[in-house]
Amino acid sequence: MAAHIQGSQLRLIPGLAHRFQEAFKAPLLGAVLPYLKAQHEDGRNLAQL
Repeated sequence: MAAHIQGSQLRLIPGLAHRFQEAFKAPLLGAVLPYLKAQHEDGRNLAQL
């Protein structure tokens, strides 16, 4: 996701799981997807969720 957010930096945090638990997935996507969709209005680069 960091690649799609201008000015963001991707950082590895030791011990942080690479896959989000189900309880966190929906709130995280709900917060990020509107921004990504606004940046890529045609939606071609967004994964189908």
